[in-house]
Amino acid sequence: MTLLHFSCEIDNGGVSTQIVQKIEAKRPEFSDKQVGDDRRYIGFSGFKSIEGREDKLKELTSVTFTVFSLLFNLFPKLQPRIHEMDLENKLLLMLW
Repeated sequence: MTLLHFSCEIDNGGVSTQIVQKIEAKRPEFSDKQVGDDRRYIGFSGFKSIEGREDKLKELTSVTFTVFSLLFNLFPKLQPRIHEMDLENKLLLMLW
């Protein structure tokens, strides 16, 4: 709905006009989509949280375990540094 207000004032030989337009916009509707368990986790739960659940992997990344394994095997196998995320979790985050 648009509301339009027009006013005109004449004072001591001067004229002023003003138009005020108020537009009410609809708020967008949002929906939440949950992947995983009903329990709430703080932070990234990692690959272990979806391991063996292909439907969750596909919902999260749009790839199957076959494609995930193929991509995983393309990465060089390096020894992870201390406090470094393992390769499975890096790939999962990249695909997300």
